[in-house]
Amino acid sequence: MGAKIIHRNINKAGLVDILGTNGVSNIQGEVQIKLDLYTNEKLKAALKARGEEASIASEEEDQIVIFDGERAENAKYVLLMDPLDSSFNIDVNVSVSTIFSIYRRITSAYSPVTEDDFLQPGSAQVAAGYVV
Repeated sequence: MGAKIIHRNINKAGLVDILGTNGVSNIQGEVQIKLDLYTNEKLKAALKARGEEASIASEEEDQIVIFDGERAENAKYVLLMDPLDSSFNIDVNVSVSTIFSIYRRITSAYSPVTEDDFLQPGSAQVAAGYVV
């Protein structure tokens, strides 16, 4: 659902004022564009509503985002993502994508999610993919 919302709004990005920079840098020191922040917020909302992930780590966030609510506290997975990879390509009409990686949570349900849930070897990865 999050990818569908992003797709729809990227197609009309110039009309809804989500193009251009916002003057802030992400955790890697790259300048964030409005579209980066927009896609991050839309994906966070979609993932939280779904209730399958206890927490996410996003390129656009300085810290891990821990979802609240009983469904999230009992969730089995954590998700790492780049909400809009190659977002600067939007200015030259080249494809952009959402990249994600899913891991099974190693902390027990109803206990706080920790960074260890995210810092697992690739062999522990449950799923990964991208949406272009």
